[in-house]
Amino acid sequence: MKKIISIMLILLVGLTIFSGCSSNKIQENNLDLNSNQNNQVIENLSEKEQAKEFSLKIVKTYFDNDCNQYVSYLDDKIYDLMNNEKLLLSKEQLKVIDENSCFLKDIVNNGYSFQDYLNSYEIIIMDKNEYQLKHPGSKLLNSFNSENSYLFIGLELKDKNSEDFISTGYFRFIVKKENGIWKLTHLSI
Repeated sequence: MKKIISIMLILLVGLTIFSGCSSNKIQENNLDLNSNQNNQVIENLSEKEQAKEFSLKIVKTYFDNDCNQYVSYLDDKIYDLMNNEKLLLSKEQLKVIDENSCFLKDIVNNGYSFQDYLNSYEIIIMDKNEYQLKHPGSKLLNSFNSENSYLFIGLELKDKNSEDFISTGYFRFIVKKENGIWKLTHLSI
């Protein structure tokens, strides 16, 4: 019964959040970590730094309301972060949704920029070993499917007295590098 309710909730949330934002393109001067141009830049970064940069590209799509770019970052199979179960909506199913409809506008309160986010929130990247040291026995450890997986946590305010202007779920996810390409694999729903 719990499983059926969870599936229905995910469907309901999916239908609700995929409504009404127009997609804007990321400015041409921003780099796409999956392009050949960026692979040259990335080679000078540690894998953990690459994961951080890629994760910030994902977060930037929220502020740019760039649904197409966001979907391009998704892995072919997308999992729930906490229980490591495959989500009902795959990347291919997301592409079928009207390209002018998207959930990204609902993630942040209007009026805030990506730079406001960077100024206000701590950015944490952890691999499985780092996470296990801080949270031994956590259920989330099962979501690290490879040694190239990194958890992004970007929802802790630098100043606890500042306004919290984000919807927290989408600021915690796992990315992984496979065959030289970074992908978003696990979402917090």
